[in-house]
Amino acid sequence: MLQFFRDSMQGTAAKVIVGIIVIPFALFGIESLVFSSGADNAAKVNGEGIAVQELARAMSAQRSRMLSQMGENADPTTINDDMIRGPVLEQLVQQEILRQTAADFGLAVGDDILDRDIVNTETFQIDGVFSPDMYRSVLTSNGLTPLGYKQLLRGDLELRQLVDGITNSSFISPEELALAARFVGETRTVHYVTLPLAPVLENTVVSEEQIQSYYADNAARFMTEESVELEYVLLNRADFNVDISEEDIAAEYQREIDNMQASVSRGAAHIMLELGDRSESEAIEILNGIKSELDAGGDFATLAAQYSEDSFSAEQGGDIGDTTGDVFPEAFEDALAALQLDQVSAPVVTEGAVHLIKLIRLEEQEKPSLAERRDDIVTQLTAVKAEPLYIAALEQLADMSFNSVGLQDTAEELSLPLQMSSVVPRSGGSGIFADAKVLKAAFSAELIEQGLNSEVIELSADQSVVLRVAQHLPPEQRPLEQVAQEISQQLRNQSARDALQASANDMVDALRAGGDMTALATAVGLEVTALENINRRDNRAPRIVPAAFGLSVDGEAYDSVSMGYQGLAVIAVSNVVPGSIDALSDAERQGLRGMLQQAAAGAEMNAFQASLRANADVVIQ
Repeated sequence: MLQFFRDSMQGTAAKVIVGIIVIPFALFGIESLVFSSGADNAAKVNGEGIAVQELARAMSAQRSRMLSQMGENADPTTINDDMIRGPVLEQLVQQEILRQTAADFGLAVGDDILDRDIVNTETFQIDGVFSPDMYRSVLTSNGLTPLGYKQLLRGDLELRQLVDGITNSSFISPEELALAARFVGETRTVHYVTLPLAPVLENTVVSEEQIQSYYADNAARFMTEESVELEYVLLNRADFNVDISEEDIAAEYQREIDNMQASVSRGAAHIMLELGDRSESEAIEILNGIKSELDAGGDFATLAAQYSEDSFSAEQGGDIGDTTGDVFPEAFEDALAALQLDQVSAPVVTEGAVHLIKLIRLEEQEKPSLAERRDDIVTQLTAVKAEPLYIAALEQLADMSFNSVGLQDTAEELSLPLQMSSVVPRSGGSGIFADAKVLKAAFSAELIEQGLNSEVIELSADQSVVLRVAQHLPPEQRPLEQVAQEISQQLRNQSARDALQASANDMVDALRAGGDMTALATAVGLEVTALENINRRDNRAPRIVPAAFGLSVDGEAYDSVSMGYQGLAVIAVSNVVPGSIDALSDAERQGLRGMLQQAAAGAEMNAFQASLRANADVVIQ
């Protein structure tokens, strides 16, 4: 999430932190960092608990992320809690260890740094200027509040300080750079001949006896999937039509307006001095001098460009965007709210900085009209009025299905259709039959063996279902005539590949015995392809080049390489010439150093994390 918001991260440390910190934040969300209940813990890290609810939220987020990556044909039954619980919990443990370490080192981020980061984030800007509306809109769409995002951002920046301290300490020696250049710049000459699969496959014949023998020896591979046909009653919140009168709409609108305070948007500019080497009193004295220049007619934008240590806003005349009272630190907001348009404040002290603040824009946002709010109000009132009806129907559905044989009476009592599914395999179907909870119930012993109705299964906040197995279809062996063609094709492929591999092995043996590749290839009607003095980055033969550079060569070396559906290739590698640091251009040398630096930084961070993990008191519960 933060990586989406803050594309300004650059350099080696940034690349490392993306993998170590930002992705876990995006995966687990702000709630897993900020909120924790007093419920049982899934783990404890040095005495600090990771709540079960926190783990559940993280697992849910991971499951959703994995399904999203699978695309529209995602199968939720392939992702179960047992599969993801361990990795997700370990990620939370590592996250907590890093958080504690940053705290132990006394790493902290002031509010001014947070605010500067927020207003400088392009995602929150319109035409290069920070927009509070855009800020709140982006946060809302990601399920965050300004306070929540600041807490998340603070944690990210504190952990980045920790990562920077580790990764920036790595270095690459001249000897390491020269050694890497030997391998990166190495060239080899490769000759290869492709042995095609198609002619061998075309001449490969499989007998009926082979097919029957394979079928008998591999009966378990030719079983149908266990399936069920289901009766079900589906209850939707939308089934309950409620009348919303114009009086109700008007009353709700009036209630909103009565509780709504007019929103005032204030545009701020500032001249900021950081506290650090200078004291608070020194900063105030400097700003008082600047204030005197302003009072004497000086231009705020000019003086901001000259004096402000917030370099980004200084280029914008000090403009740091608009706020409705919840963007900047409290002292800053209070001072801004007290100003008249174009008025400049006295020096204002916030954490880590002192400011002169100017109110440069003032706009009172009007309350929405009834027409603007009508659709939302109708939706809200409909949901409120339908809620008790839906809950009562849920209770009735649960009671009747529990006490009934079958679902016919339940459906009739609730005036809902009794529906019948098509055949649903254990791996899942479509629609509600892709839901893991539905599949778990459908293939349970209670439904299959005892013929019971399921409990009410909540599919979403607005939809629930009760199931009954109408027919159970256990696995059974598919008849030979259905799978004979499949078996024949598989046996032909394997036989052809085995024959081709034998031919390739014979050619490799002949080459090692001193044979000539061109002569050997010509004898079987094939041609040799030459790649002279290629490096590892050559992309003319994607399967050949990696294999060629993977061989240990003493003079010449030979091997066979899979070419996929094309067949096999026999390769001969010779003329190995090591690379040289002197042969690289300055840009290539810098690029190689950067790559090595990034790898070293990642390795050092991994080693640091491994050390922290080994010495942490972690109890998995």
